Amino acid sequence: MDESRRLNADRYPPSLKDVTAQSWRARRRSTCLVQFPLRRPQATNKLDLNWLALAVASNRAKSSTDTIKTVIAGLNALLKERRFKLLSHIFSLIPVSMISPEIMVALLRTTAAVNELIPAWSSLLMRVRVELDARGLPSKKILIGLI
Repeated sequence: MDESRRLNADRYPPSLKDVTAQSWRARRRSTCLVQFPLRRPQATNKLDLNWLALAVASNRAKSSTDTIKTVIAGLNALLKERRFKLLSHIFSLIPVSMISPEIMVALLRTTAAVNELIPAWSSLLMRVRVELDARGLPSKKILIGLI
């Protein structure tokens, strides 16, 4: 290695004659100030689905504001943890005939921004629309922006 290259070794990458690519990568990795994890951290908090039990327990009666807030907070917690498969599973199983119209709309509107990531979202929308029509409610007005 000539003198100028040795003096500027930190500034310029070495040629293939000087070092192998593998040792160059090792040297670059060792000087990195920030270490990035290879895997996403797993959710450490336990799963709380009390909001779902509350939604189903609200029955067909008009839901209170506190019940709706609790359901929205539960949905937001799952969205924050990116539990889209679980949400899809919940949406495929939730009995829309047993929940109030307010809860139906809360489920759909809270998750509307990520509906493409939740496979069962569109089927829930259709089931809610049919159920609202069956109850004699104006589903097109209630679900405006979702249909």
